Amino acid sequence: MDFVAYVAKDDIHGRACHVIECGGGLAEDVITTIGQAFELRFKNFLAQRAVPVTVPSRYIELIVSAESDVIT
Repeated sequence: MDFVAYVAKDDIHGRACHVIECGGGLAEDVITTIGQAFELRFKNFLAQRAVPVTVPSRYIELIVSAESDVIT
């Protein structure tokens, strides 16, 4: 028999080890499918546009001052 095991973490249960019994040599197919799901989610993450962060005006003077201290 083939088995696939992995550790997952969630906010409710913490970490848990999951074991899936894959009869008939299907373990490789299960692992491939899980890998494809992660790849699709990662591509979706990369495709999302980043939202620019604006620096509050009260910090701009501190940043410029710190940069000029490093340059001199």
